Amino acid sequence: MRDVLDRYYTPDRLAAALVATLEVPGGAFVFEPSAGGGAFVRPLLAAGALVECIDADPDAPVHPGARNLRGDFLGHSYRAEWTIG
Repeated sequence: MRDVLDRYYTPDRLAAALVATLEVPGGAFVFEPSAGGGAFVRPLLAAGALVECIDADPDAPVHPGARNLRGDFLGHSYRAEWTIG
């Protein structure tokens, strides 16, 4: 059965491996359009990226160190060097 908010979280190890292969430079501004549990947010922050993340789920966790927003990313205006999610 489909989840109402489509909560399909990426495993932490997979997200960390993907972020490592991208070699996002420290200080890069990254937008995560479906932050969920933060699997991409944590390795991006650890790499020194400036992360703005958004999630439609009002109960999604807050990710310390990132700018956290709530809502649909399609209605959000952002300027990022990278979009990863």
